[in-house]
Amino acid sequence: MSDGKIGLILRSQCNNETAQSGLLSGNFDVILFVAENVKPGIAFETLFEPKAYVLTSARSALAKRESVSMKDLKDEPLVLLDLLVIGEYYRGLFAENDIDPTVVATASTTEMVRSLVGAGIGSSILNMKPRTDLTYAGNGLIALPLDPEVRALKLVLGFVDEKPRRLVSAFVAECRRFFSSDEAQEIVVQS
Repeated sequence: MSDGKIGLILRSQCNNETAQSGLLSGNFDVILFVAENVKPGIAFETLFEPKAYVLTSARSALAKRESVSMKDLKDEPLVLLDLLVIGEYYRGLFAENDIDPTVVATASTTEMVRSLVGAGIGSSILNMKPRTDLTYAGNGLIALPLDPEVRALKLVLGFVDEKPRRLVSAFVAECRRFFSSDEAQEIVVQS
């Protein structure tokens, strides 16, 4: 920076591969990512393990239920978040539960998934939920716990530098604080 201040550059929504490669190449000081296929040379610590839940339209038949099982999704039209690692995670959940899902749409952002679900296109499986149950279009959404629970995602903090800059250390401390707080529990669907 030209004014001599040191800043922290935040990047968003790159996939696990890009994030890990960027960390190893020195483009990133620290990354938040899903702990799948972690590259050698990356140290990481688990911050959060959000449970999977079913997101459905407030107008759907599932919305009247207290919880949903993976088997209940067998014939349900599904809208899936289609990011590399997340897609593998969902395919694994379906395989573990011997389900051949009826995927009617995929999207590369959580908000697009939420919009499609809110419009009644289908239901979805997600792991973290926004604090609002409305889509941008104003459609109502219902978050239902999976019963029985399935394997959770593992959100981790990745780093390679044993002596990070003070700004990076402050960022890491804030991540640890947030994900261990009651505030973080508000973005998970409780059973």
